[in-house]
Amino acid sequence: MSANVTRSAITAGTSDKRAWQKRNADAKFRAAFLRALAEGYLRLELRMLQRALERAFGAKRDHDAPSADEERLWLQLLRQHRAAVQATDIFEEIEDLAVVQQRIAEKLAEMNRRLAAVAAE
Repeated sequence: MSANVTRSAITAGTSDKRAWQKRNADAKFRAAFLRALAEGYLRLELRMLQRALERAFGAKRDHDAPSADEERLWLQLLRQHRAAVQATDIFEEIEDLAVVQQRIAEKLAEMNRRLAAVAAE
């Protein structure tokens, strides 16, 4: 699966036009489509947070780092899809929010440890 409708449609052997038509006509497909959008949004938001933390700790730019243009596109995508994601029930589906919060805290702590190590070099 891709965060890109056109690429996902090609992978599924159909067209992006057909994917949009199915989204409009099929409630189950629309729900799955919106869930995928919400998950992609959350992943992108976390990636942006990771980049901000790397910069805050002065991490060196690696060859896989997004360009400034890519980061502007990411911000545009977040703005464009924020309302649709907020309208989903993705957060209500999480059975144990405390577990999720703990995992996020652990990942952020690990990111901070790595960034501190890079800054110390």
